[in-house]
Amino acid sequence: MEKRVVLLTDLSSYGKSSLTVMIPALEMLGVEACPVATALLSTQSDGFLDPYRKEETDSLGEILGVWTRLGLRFSGIYTGYFSSSRQVEALLPFLDDHSGTLLFCDPVLGDDGQCYQGIDPALVDSFRDKLAPRATYVTPNPTEAKLLLGLDREPLPEDCRRLPGRHHLITGLESHGGWVVATDTTTIPFEHYPASYPGTGDLFDAVLLGQLVKGVDEERAVKQAITLVALAVSRTHRDPKLGVDVRTVRKELVAL
Repeated sequence: MEKRVVLLTDLSSYGKSSLTVMIPALEMLGVEACPVATALLSTQSDGFLDPYRKEETDSLGEILGVWTRLGLRFSGIYTGYFSSSRQVEALLPFLDDHSGTLLFCDPVLGDDGQCYQGIDPALVDSFRDKLAPRATYVTPNPTEAKLLLGLDREPLPEDCRRLPGRHHLITGLESHGGWVVATDTTTIPFEHYPASYPGTGDLFDAVLLGQLVKGVDEERAVKQAITLVALAVSRTHRDPKLGVDVRTVRKELVAL
């Protein structure tokens, strides 16, 4: 059976991140990507000054409304960057109509201890109270986990189970002198590379989401995502602001 997933996140016209990473990665995994841009940007926002940015709340609601009227069904739904709580509200009727579909929520709210520019408390509340509780998988980084849980300390691996939603991962968590992805039941170590490229989290999400909808078990899918991201980072040799180069792992993605 053909696998098809909805991708709700931002689209940058230059520089690889979000949709421009996830679409090719999923297609190479054999999963059809159906993108709905939550925002349009002239460039990805890490390294380029003053990008043009346009919120796409109205078009998001219209596209999802047409899909609902057509009766289209999907193997999974992914939510990444949302620019406002209004976008979460616009999504909820579509989720009501797809209540049995795998919902993968990466609550894109911040990193390195700070919220991203333009993220306000209303959006954090919407993720915590309205979107994440519906999700099959919730995959925050440590900053986002801290926001969702209202912590005044750094999250620990055991905090995974306290997150809203059914299954949880905290990505990029420093624990006992090393780096891990924490799940509800285990921690999976990985090597932390000093290089930093936009789009690595999106590649992780794409591999994990694609493998999950294909029926791969969670721990194996997480390990595959970690491996592919590490390979892509080690093989990307260009200005970091251009983002991770998904083409460097195309053979490995096709082989999964």
